[in-house]
Amino acid sequence: MKLFLAMIAALVFAGAAPAAEVQTGGVRMIPVQTPKGEFRVWTKRVGNNPTVKVLLLHGGPGATHEYFEAFDSFFPQAGIEYYYYDQLGSDRSDKPEDPSLVDTARYVEEVEQVRKALGLDKSNFYLLGHSWGGILAMEYALKYQQNLKGLVISNMMASIPAYNKYAHDVLMPKMDQKALARIKQLEAEGKYESPEYMELLMPHHYEHHVLRLPAAQWPEPVTRSFGHLNPKIYVPMQGPSELGASGKLLNWDRVADLGKITVPTLVIGAEHDTMDPAHMKMMAAKLPHGSYLYLPNGSHMSMYDDQQAYFKGLIGFLTSSDDAAFSKAVNAFVDRWHDDAANTRPDYWDKFAPQGVFIGTDKSEVWTRDQFKTWAKRFWDRKKAWNFTAQQRNVYFSPDKQYVWFDEQLNTQMGTCQASGVLRNTPEGFRIEHYQLSLAVPNPLMDSFSKAIAEHEKKAAP
Repeated sequence: MKLFLAMIAALVFAGAAPAAEVQTGGVRMIPVQTPKGEFRVWTKRVGNNPTVKVLLLHGGPGATHEYFEAFDSFFPQAGIEYYYYDQLGSDRSDKPEDPSLVDTARYVEEVEQVRKALGLDKSNFYLLGHSWGGILAMEYALKYQQNLKGLVISNMMASIPAYNKYAHDVLMPKMDQKALARIKQLEAEGKYESPEYMELLMPHHYEHHVLRLPAAQWPEPVTRSFGHLNPKIYVPMQGPSELGASGKLLNWDRVADLGKITVPTLVIGAEHDTMDPAHMKMMAAKLPHGSYLYLPNGSHMSMYDDQQAYFKGLIGFLTSSDDAAFSKAVNAFVDRWHDDAANTRPDYWDKFAPQGVFIGTDKSEVWTRDQFKTWAKRFWDRKKAWNFTAQQRNVYFSPDKQYVWFDEQLNTQMGTCQASGVLRNTPEGFRIEHYQLSLAVPNPLMDSFSKAIAEHEKKAAP
């Protein structure tokens, strides 16, 4: 034993080589500074997309990231990078006992520290907040929207007083009045922990407005997340009642400030939600660049009970502007590549992948980049090459935007040509893997054109 310890000590003092970086499957514990010291919060990255990165803010307050696990069935195939995150005090993050840390403004600063640690910025950072997370997302945007590319407010109104009024005037009258009276009696007696309280709420409220399935059929990530809810955060912020909000959020209202949020914002509302869908539609109208996704079959957890419509709308929002910008970048790259040839710039060759292939109009013209460069040297030497200008182009790409393929029609010195190409998106930019050029021959001329080729080949034959 002493010999073993001596060997370890020798390695330490000799300066052993550092071990290779340990992979964690995307999990990071991020330190955050608070007025009460430093704590750590849990995050996990899924996917890789340089232009669309979504940080998910769970509800509660005091719930967990776990109910977002439905996103695993939709975001990866859409090529979206996303981050799970348990806010301070929630399941996998540190749980300080100091009640002064349960504060909206402090949570905003926490999100900003998480953003910085993850390296998110206005070129890629989308913030999605659901329920309480929607409040936090709005507050973050009002202070730090310069860091955002876009915002999603899912199933959350911009006013707690308006939410309480909707619950009192619309939701409660629709409930079984005998059950409602008993629920209110239990609340008046402070019996929120009574099994009877939840036994009444589940069939008369939760199954209608939280998640529209029988409780026995609720998805496991939802029940697991709710089972991990921290009441030391939830009750001080939301209040103990499940039929309205009180606590620190009682007077929270940002309707008048929605016009200050200028980044593209999607508001998601559902017909059967605990939140008023008409109010959420109004929010989208007040946001300068707002849009509204209405889910006719959904409730508060509409990512489960109106799932297909939820993710179709959400993914469309996250990718539409980015897809347009990406297509624009592809067009600019290919146009520049053609212009490099017209002006015999060396950059023309740098835009090829090292093993990229160019296929010309002659059947002998099947070249790698270097072979093509050798053939074209005489044009570069005399500073005059070909001049291709696109008349039209169609651009397509893989969901993760790593591969691009396109077709184009060109004006050339040979007349109208058609071409197709394949690009790879690399950290250094686009690179041409394959490009094929062909002369566009009108169909009525095809017979004479084919005969001319056949006669040429016959004369050229040895």
